[in-house]
Order: sequence, then C-alpha cells, then structure tokens
Amino acid sequence: MNGTTSRTRTCQQQQQSGITTATTTTQSGQKMSTMAMMTLLIWLAMTVDVAQPADTLYLCMKNCEQCKSMYGAYFEGDLCAKSCFRLKGAFIPDCIDVASIGQFLNKNE
Repeated sequence: MNGTTSRTRTCQQQQQSGITTATTTTQSGQKMSTMAMMTLLIWLAMTVDVAQPADTLYLCMKNCEQCKSMYGAYFEGDLCAKSCFRLKGAFIPDCIDVASIGQFLNKNE
C-alpha cells in the first residue's frame, strides 16, 4: 500500500505541476499579448501626431504657392514658405485675407 500511495501522490504532484506550468504559460502569453497591444497603441499615437503637422505644412506651402500665382511680384512667396517651415505649418495663409498675408505683400516699387 505504501508503493501505491507513493505513486498516487507522485501522479498528483505531476498533474499539479503540469497545471501550474500550463497556467504559467497562459499568463506569459497574456502578458506578451498585452505588451504587443500597448506597443501598437503607442505606435499609432505617434503616427497620428507625426502625420498631422506634415499635412498642415503641405497645406501652408500650397497656399503660399496659390497666393504667389494670384499676386505675382507683389507677394513674397519665399518668405511665406520660410514662415511655414519656421512655424511647422501652424500658420496657414489665406490669399483673400489681407491680415493673414499682409506681412508677405510688398509695394514692388
């Protein structure tokens, strides 16, 4: 009976050890999945933040180009473009709003 009891305890310990290993593996997989999701979310947040200024910079540059074609020599297109870069697209010129483009207009004497 001692041999049978000993084997039964050994089998129970092995089963419990197997359950513990399976539980540990599952927990490890969940941690990896959580880490992967967090990394993806951080990457998406960074991508959105980077893309936004690029779009506004492009829009600023296109508006400078449009104003230059409208006003010709009276509009300082180079200064407008430099302003776009310096302000990282935060300023967007409006060709029909003199207040927004006044600093780029000259009398061209």
